[in-house]
Amino acid sequence: MKRFQLGQDLDTTPPRSWEIFFAESFNKELCQTLNLNEHEILNFEEDDKLLKVSRRYVTNREVPKAIKRMTGAKTLGYTTHEIYDKELNSLDWTFIPLIFEEDVKGKGKIVSEPLPGGRVRRSFAGLIDADVPFIGEKLEARLSEVIAESFQKGSALMRKYVAMDVKTLADGGELQPMPRISK
Repeated sequence: MKRFQLGQDLDTTPPRSWEIFFAESFNKELCQTLNLNEHEILNFEEDDKLLKVSRRYVTNREVPKAIKRMTGAKTLGYTTHEIYDKELNSLDWTFIPLIFEEDVKGKGKIVSEPLPGGRVRRSFAGLIDADVPFIGEKLEARLSEVIAESFQKGSALMRKYVAMDVKTLADGGELQPMPRISK
């Protein structure tokens, strides 16, 4: 089992950070940034307290030869299940790869905490557990690396969106609602 913890501080509020996180434009650009050539929303439910979304992603990363021989897989991808609690400013997530789906699992939490000066700290913590004979530890290490790389790229994109908000406010404008992802 491999644990990880990542974070970023942003010049925005917790609610606006989630609005960006679930914005259709942010998600499209994030998929391009992460080389995800397929992104499908499998389920989307929202009420006053929770937003639940399940998504399937397929990457254009090459399947490692050893895994290709073991599984016959031609593509890499994963499914996520996310539950965002609006009151707690937190999102619980699970991650299931499209190969070894019975043996590899990831789960964690993203929390947005307000900071002084109208800022927010986004903490991203989780674990990867790969119960695959002979290669489990290597899979956990590689998946943890990919998650950290993806988080860094996603953080840079989030900072870009926040910078656009800061510029809008500095120019005397008002922040506009961002169209959300949907089924």
